[in-house]
Amino acid sequence: MSGKAPHIIESGESNGGKRTVIRCFFHTGASVHPHYHTKFEETFHITGGEMLVTLDGKQQIVSAGESIKIPRKAVHSFSILSLAAVEITLEPASPGFEQALAILEGTAKDELFQTGTLDDMNLVQMAVAADLTNSTYTGETGQMLLDFYNKTGEMVNEIKEQWIRKYAKS
Repeated sequence: MSGKAPHIIESGESNGGKRTVIRCFFHTGASVHPHYHTKFEETFHITGGEMLVTLDGKQQIVSAGESIKIPRKAVHSFSILSLAAVEITLEPASPGFEQALAILEGTAKDELFQTGTLDDMNLVQMAVAADLTNSTYTGETGQMLLDFYNKTGEMVNEIKEQWIRKYAKS
């Protein structure tokens, strides 16, 4: 993902766990690999721009003023066709997703990662984010993360706990 840092506009802590609402801005060409979630459904509401959403193998262009609901366990991905502003609602709320956003923001401020590379530390960040956001990646990305986690799972979990303490404290 690229663009301005995602911002939580409604936390599950404030609504009894009903939902998490996130505002994101994505640059043209940004994309997210195919994945699914088992703990929540997502609704993407496009407030500006356009994105191409692939949901269970079917592609759909979603434009400003439109929304698309992603059911639990539905494999989905997206790519940004034109600079996009998106509000993402997760129902029920996802405390892990909220923690992951705080970690991504903190590690970016600390300049821990180089964009555009796929070194071990970037894979750690990706594995931590996937775990916290309840994202199971499919295809090559999923296999790459699974292989990496099988080799380094203990280290990934240690780093995740460190990052939660440093960046995502309540």
